[in-house]
Amino acid sequence: MRKLTVQSISDIITNSSSEVFVIQGGLLTQAIVRIVKDVTELWAETANSQWLKTIDDILEVEVADHYYKDDGWDYEYDKGDVVIYSKDDNSIPYDLIETLEDILDALGVKWDRHHLG
Repeated sequence: MRKLTVQSISDIITNSSSEVFVIQGGLLTQAIVRIVKDVTELWAETANSQWLKTIDDILEVEVADHYYKDDGWDYEYDKGDVVIYSKDDNSIPYDLIETLEDILDALGVKWDRHHLG
């Protein structure tokens, strides 16, 4: 018999996470925002029906207008960085997280992902 350690029952049901992606800004900032939105919307269209169907239901994507440091979760970003937050607690399905990571790697941009619990 195996014991499962989970944060909440939603971890068992949805296999999702609360995350923040910080993508280094630069010349491709607006292109990165568009690609992330397009990939997320395409993913949502083909995802299991339990997930809502627009990027606004899953992610908050913004370009930072100032420097910010979150000491509690140990992440920071600079003005011009692309910041992607999970919309709600446990709102980013893990396969979407992996898809975003693959896309960001393929773009060759510097990025970090921080799990927020």
